[in-house]
Amino acid sequence: MSEALDVRAATAALGPVREALLAAAHEEARRTVAAAEESAGAILQEVRDQARADLDAARSEGEAEAAAALAGEAARARRSARGLLLAAQQEAWEAARQAVADAALALQEDPGWPAMRARLRQRAVELLGPQARVQDVPGGVVAEDAGRRVDLTAPSLALARLEALGADAAEVWSP
Repeated sequence: MSEALDVRAATAALGPVREALLAAAHEEARRTVAAAEESAGAILQEVRDQARADLDAARSEGEAEAAAALAGEAARARRSARGLLLAAQQEAWEAARQAVADAALALQEDPGWPAMRARLRQRAVELLGPQARVQDVPGGVVAEDAGRRVDLTAPSLALARLEALGADAAEVWSP
């Protein structure tokens, strides 16, 4: 039994060593867990930071793309509006030309028309010479001589005057 005493005595004597080893193992385990938790927290923070950065980058990229799309759409709208404006101006110009031509042609109904036509005939002869062949046509006269032609009808004269207004006619479109 002395051997049993020796085992008991050895176990009793090793008890503080065993306790110290267990305490050291527990301490090492606690430090390992703490380090793992700290590392996991750092990794988690890094992932969150990266996710925030990715989200910010995506937001910035989306805003830039939206701004570019909006600028493109605005440019298309300006071009479309300009096209509509030009079409309306062209339509108004054509209506003005037609109104001027109609009003000039209506001069034939004026009691003074025969005198006006005579002045137009005289002007044709002044421009092309006495050998010019002068014809009466609706709204005035047309004269020809040696490949030259002069249209002295009230509508063509009125339209030529309207065309001569050039930039001054643009005032019609200005507010």
